[in-house]
This record gives sequence, structure tokens and C-alpha cells, in this order.
Amino acid sequence: MLTMQHQYPPIEPLLPRFVSDGGGDGGQIQNERTTARMPNEPHDNGHTDATVQRETVHHMPSTHATSSQVHPRPYPSHPPLNSSPRRRCAKLGLSEIAMMSVILLLASLALWSTFHPTSSTSASRRTINGMNGEMNDRSNGIPASLIPSAKPNVEWWQRVMSIDKDVDRIGMDAEIAFIGDSITEMWLTNALDIWQTRYEKPYAAVNMGVGGDQTQHLLWRLGIGSQLPHLSSKLRVIILLIGTNNSASGEQPMDTLHAIYAIVQLIRKELARMDARDCRIIVLNIFPTSVMERAIPNQQINAQLKSTIEQADRNVFVHDINDAFIDHQQHQHQHHPHATQQWIWDDPSSPPPPINKTLFMDDGLHLNHLGYQAWADALDPIIQQYIP
Repeated sequence: MLTMQHQYPPIEPLLPRFVSDGGGDGGQIQNERTTARMPNEPHDNGHTDATVQRETVHHMPSTHATSSQVHPRPYPSHPPLNSSPRRRCAKLGLSEIAMMSVILLLASLALWSTFHPTSSTSASRRTINGMNGEMNDRSNGIPASLIPSAKPNVEWWQRVMSIDKDVDRIGMDAEIAFIGDSITEMWLTNALDIWQTRYEKPYAAVNMGVGGDQTQHLLWRLGIGSQLPHLSSKLRVIILLIGTNNSASGEQPMDTLHAIYAIVQLIRKELARMDARDCRIIVLNIFPTSVMERAIPNQQINAQLKSTIEQADRNVFVHDINDAFIDHQQHQHQHHPHATQQWIWDDPSSPPPPINKTLFMDDGLHLNHLGYQAWADALDPIIQQYIP
């Protein structure tokens, strides 16, 4: 049985602060400029002592983007064409060069103390995941699952921008949003007909699933990426399914559980900004799988998901529809011939139940067309509780 061993800091300090919190305006571009004067540097208009500006742009996308727009990304400004590094350095005095040398020396010492194997703050205390471009600083007690992070690959960004376009196109009419990883995204490939019939046409549903996403990537999309504020106050139900990729990466189940709670809190905050406080958040138990490196931690997360997540708000509900995906006959025959279904699901130490292979693809993780049909059949009665 999992226990609350760690108390993590609140998620808000880890997320960027919006420039303005008023009304439906989800953010704007904030510019911070620092100015340094250099002697005898000519202005563009012929005067001396020009100002060389360094600009840092922190981007928060606007809520009124059109379907043809994508969120601009911050890129460093180019230096003036008439001010080459050699020209600028030639005009520096000895005092400026000495000061720059001291700064470089101090920076070198700082880097050495951080990454040298014998340093007290060595790389053994600071693990950097190069694949996801994220840093897990265990010295501060913050797991990677709680640090908002974008993926540095083209496919991920293409999918994120595709969601932005879909949200801009139908977001003002959307009543339901599905948020998650590839299991959510693959509604659009493995069961598009069911998606359109059950969710897109009656509810103008938006699919915000991204393949491979872990909790930290979803925190980035909903916080820094600011995808939710593009929807309208008509939003009535959010379906959230996330966490299996954290289990596959070796994340501790309790860390993933805390991260799911942080996602729910972030969604609540964004819904309040959108004036959609009555929107229900439905968190689904992580689906069963035949991949044991995922199935065992997933089951441990599911065992405490309801008691942990439903504390967040009266409009947050955890639902377990995993019974629709397991092979009941094989499970009862091989593992617990006399056990009740409730006992099996409530015991995280029991073996993960076998999946119904007719509902899954060959990888034993993703649903096929029949699997999405089973998901829709189990989910629709839940949605109808909140959208009569």
C-alpha cells in the first residue's frame, strides 16, 4: 500500500505567471530589455554612445489566435549588421576586458563545481534526461513528473500545433475536451468513426491527446503552452487519462500520483480564468496493459487515485472503467477464482489482471477499434450524468 512519504511544494511556483489575469485574456507577450552603453559607438542616426539592446522574450500565447496562427516561439534577436564582435571588442578598454575576464573565470568555476565528479553538487545529485530535455533535481525534492517540460522533437511540436488549430477552429463551441497521451490521441486514427459519431458531432469535442506524453509534458501544454484558455466557457466536461508513460520511464508511483493531482489543480485554475467553474473534471484510472513494467505501477497509482484526486474540488471525479478491458474468465480462473471484482481492484499487491486481447493492438497497450468501442460504451453513461 502506498503511503504519503514526501510533501512536494505547490505547483504554482513552477509554472510561469501570466502577465494579466483579467477576463478571457489568457496572456500576452512580455518584453524585458537590458541596456548597456558602449563609448563612441555610432547610432543609426549618426550620434555616438549608441544603445545596444539585448531582448529576452517570454511568450504567452493570446487566447484570440486564429486557425491560421500557431504560437510563436522565442528566438534570440540578431545583432545589428554594422556591429561585428571584432569591432565592438576593439573599442573596449583595459578595465572592461579585465572585468569580462573575471566574470568568465567565475562562470567557469561555477560550472566546474556543479558538474565535477568530486563536487558536493555533482552530477550524481543532478540527473539530466537528454532525451526529454528535462532536469530532475532530486536535491530539491522535486521529481521530473512535476517539472513542466516540452519535448525537443518535431513530431511532438507538430501534434501540439495541430491541437492549437483544432482548439481555435471549434474551441468556442466545445462542450467536452479529452486530454491525455497516445491512448487519447488514437481516437483519431483507430476509431475516427466512433469519435465523430459519439463526441465530435453532438458535443464538438476536442481531442488534446499527444503520443508519448508524461505528466510533465501535459503540465507544460496546459500551463506554458496555454491550450485550455482557447476553449470557451461552454466547456462542460474534461476527460483526463495520463500516467502510463511515467510508469514506463521508471517514475515512482507516488510521484506520478502527485503530478496527476497537480494537473487537476492546474486545470481548475484555468477553468476559473475561463469562467467555466462548473465544468466537471473526470479523471480515469490508468487503463490495464499486458506490459508488466507499466501494469504494476499503474495498478499502485490506481489504488489511491480516487482518494487523492477527489480532494481537489467538488467538481473533480475519478471513474474506473477498467473492467471493460480485462479478460474476466482468464483472470478468475488463473488468479482469484473465488475473489470478488471489488477486492481485486482495491488490492495493489494483487497481480495485474489479464487484458482482453481482442480489444488491444499487438503491443498490449493501445486500443484497437473494438477497444475504443468498449471505451465509448463505458464512458457514455458517465458523461450523461453531467451532460443530460
